[in-house]
Amino acid sequence: MINKHTIKNHKKLLPGCAILFTLILSVYTAWSWGFDIHRLINKESTIHLPVSMANFTLYDDFLAIHSIDADLRKSTDPDEAPRHYIDIDNFSGFFSGTLPHNLDSLIAQYGHLFDVIENGIVPFAIELFTDSLSQKMAAGEWSEALLLAADLGHYVADAHQPLHTTKNYDGQLTGNDGIHFRYEMDMVNRHLGEITITGDQAVYIASPVDFAFQFIEEAWVFVDSIMIADDIARSESGGLYDDVYYDALWRETGDFTVNQVQLATRALASLWYTAWVEAGMPAIPAYLTSIPIKEIQYTTDPSGVSPLIGEIVTVSGIVTAEHRGENHANGGISHAYFYMSDSAAAWCGILVFYSDSMVAEGDSITVTGTVSEYNGETEIRDVTEFIRHSTRNSLPGPIDVSTNEAQEVSDRGPQKVTQDHTLQGDKKMMDYFPEYEYLNLDPWKYNITIRHLLQMKGGLEFDDSGASWLEYASSSDWVKYALELPKSHEPGEDWDYSTPQTNLLSVILTKATGMSTKQFADLYLFGPLGITIAQWSQDPQGYYTGGHEMYFTPRDMAKFGLLYLNNATLNEEEIVSKDWVLESIQNYEYGNRIEDIFQYIETSSAGYGYQWWTATFYDHFCYMARGCCGQVIYCIPDFDLVVVTTACGTVMDDPIVFDQIAYIDRFLINYIFPAINDFWN
Repeated sequence: MINKHTIKNHKKLLPGCAILFTLILSVYTAWSWGFDIHRLINKESTIHLPVSMANFTLYDDFLAIHSIDADLRKSTDPDEAPRHYIDIDNFSGFFSGTLPHNLDSLIAQYGHLFDVIENGIVPFAIELFTDSLSQKMAAGEWSEALLLAADLGHYVADAHQPLHTTKNYDGQLTGNDGIHFRYEMDMVNRHLGEITITGDQAVYIASPVDFAFQFIEEAWVFVDSIMIADDIARSESGGLYDDVYYDALWRETGDFTVNQVQLATRALASLWYTAWVEAGMPAIPAYLTSIPIKEIQYTTDPSGVSPLIGEIVTVSGIVTAEHRGENHANGGISHAYFYMSDSAAAWCGILVFYSDSMVAEGDSITVTGTVSEYNGETEIRDVTEFIRHSTRNSLPGPIDVSTNEAQEVSDRGPQKVTQDHTLQGDKKMMDYFPEYEYLNLDPWKYNITIRHLLQMKGGLEFDDSGASWLEYASSSDWVKYALELPKSHEPGEDWDYSTPQTNLLSVILTKATGMSTKQFADLYLFGPLGITIAQWSQDPQGYYTGGHEMYFTPRDMAKFGLLYLNNATLNEEEIVSKDWVLESIQNYEYGNRIEDIFQYIETSSAGYGYQWWTATFYDHFCYMARGCCGQVIYCIPDFDLVVVTTACGTVMDDPIVFDQIAYIDRFLINYIFPAINDFWN
């Protein structure tokens, strides 16, 4: 982890003989995606957020306007410019796959060759601002959090611009001089209306800095394509930078440019979401009584009362009227203008806001700032405080969402989760993995449904013990490994236990809800039950495991079993749908392989439901969560009984380990059942 102090201390002074390079650098670092595309990315990123962050979307206009703050700071902050780029191809480790993702390590390895900071630090800026955003969210300092969120958006957007990832940033090394401005400003602004964003769900990012390096490397791939496109466009236009040139440049680069913008919005939303999760998922206010404002304008009233230029004033009053449809000179964006009269009726004037969600007619407000004059009008600039005391209209509350895809979010906290909360059993597994289309998977895999995975009937051949497990667990991408498994049978035809199927369910849940499996469970299940997970492992992509390495206490395991035994109710309130509970413990598969699991005891009707094992012991139906080596939750409805055991085994393929569960089964039947029978009789 790094902080501002670390970055600032690594900033080195340029020697006097490097003045020419400094001039070149000053021009280079003034570039960025155009203001309009930065605004678009910040605003549209909110559509990827889960419903649990619905109130954050209320500030989309604010985030859009402040998306360019980072660019504006370049002229006053000498540490700002390197946060917008990284010449990643200057580092040999980039090509060998050994590039450190730690700034101190990067400087230690390359500092003797060149100034690492001047080669750009955008991935570390992304890490720093994500962490800072999380801290402000946790502290409830939402005004500062929104400004940091806007800045983070700028850096994420720049890191998706291919020419912000290379030493050939302006084509100066390949005879494409000037391409930087032509590509990111002139061309993109001409085609801004053709960029549309789709709402892929944000996901939790385990390591923001690793994530940043990943999308920077993916953006760098397009550097050569931009240079080639420039050559083609200049050839077609005869060397002129006219409509012919820009149409050709867009034709050659438009598809991946639009995709880079799409990826930037989802990446930004995922980092916002990650910061919020790391902050403890605090309540996001639906409005702020104190927000940063860029400027406030007002004119003197007919009485002629006027403040002194340069005076710091505080004005309290009422927003009296609203006017729309005009454009502010800064950026050409339409804004809402609000007329204000102060409480003494001495002044009236115009307040300039960038979002009509921040103020409304009838609001009682106080503004503090410095009086100035512009175009003959007296204004308040350099606003230090804006406070909304009250509003004439009802204030917006937390957003409630109720659809097939999302459960209600309200002040009461976690609500009942139904079977239809996010996933339908007949939905196809591959609908959630479009990023793996390139694998050209066998057609039968597109027939696997969520219900198949729940029942262990996906048809993916896998041996949960020994070498197969070790190979899977040590792979770099567990989803890819699982999707490429061979076929054991057609989907839905037969039962074949394998943990990768359950892990796929966890990934699907994350994609469907926009929340990590842990966050979803904490919010809707573990939270209401008072369960705390001490540790929960994640795969290499940061997805929480679905079928192993969740660390409960025995008491919390019992709470989970008791919830099912009580038909999904806690204190007379349904936490999970009762219908779902009943459906999940039905037998969907019988057979010798399942019977073999209980070979050491007398049983009948052994089967498998939705991730639950089922069996009848001496005419008593029992459903079980059975973990490796003896981690078991037994639910026996006839006795109104939950039994929990924990045990430890050290060798996966040692039959003694699995016999251990058999001993536990025997103990249940030979000792606990008779004792309970005596009690009931």
